[in-house]
Amino acid sequence: MWPGGGAACTAEHRETVPPLARLTAVETAQHTGYNRMVFVFGQRLPSYDVRFVRALTSGGTGEVIPLDGGGGVLQVRFDGAEAHALSARPQSAALSRLRSYAKGEDFEGVVRYGLGLAGPAGADEQVQVRVAEGQRADGSFTVVVDVAG
Repeated sequence: MWPGGGAACTAEHRETVPPLARLTAVETAQHTGYNRMVFVFGQRLPSYDVRFVRALTSGGTGEVIPLDGGGGVLQVRFDGAEAHALSARPQSAALSRLRSYAKGEDFEGVVRYGLGLAGPAGADEQVQVRVAEGQRADGSFTVVVDVAG
């Protein structure tokens, strides 16, 4: 866990590419004291990096992708992954801290998501985040991002 301030969580999973790790689902849930976002992969985990950024930008155009929340953006970047089957349009999460999310990039093995957080501008400097990974009973793999609030 960390407060903002430029800190990041990075995990490397070195695999022979192709095939890329396929992101099959994105799930959100409200829990007591935190919001959870789960990224579900079919066969294996890609490398990933989680950090606060000023805005989510489109990987193709560099344009800012608007996210609800106003309290900062938590970016989750996966290397060695693809998410072609999932929508790129911003989605509402409507949770206490996690307000929205969107895919910002899905190109040449890089997938980036932005999570729009509730709170005043600069609130990301105060938010605690926990990142974990695991494997489900069905064999799928998960990267879990918990945001306090």
